[in-house]
Amino acid sequence: MLQRFENNAWTDCCRVNSRIENNKMMITVPRKEIGLSAAVDIEFKWSDNMQQDDPLDWYVNGDVAPGGRFNYVYTAKK
Repeated sequence: MLQRFENNAWTDCCRVNSRIENNKMMITVPRKEIGLSAAVDIEFKWSDNMQQDDPLDWYVNGDVAPGGRFNYVYTAKK
């Protein structure tokens, strides 16, 4: 499920297709679902098993990738 952060809360945006092959996970996010039509840099981070709605919880519970304050960046041209 793709989510969007609005009004201090996460809301569901749409379902996305995903696939796993060997050690890679691929996710398809339609540009129209997130309002993009031009070139874009998308920053993202993975987390699991958080106990609180606080990013600092990543340091204590669960797991996060990449670690700390880093993000992955995906650059897409139109």
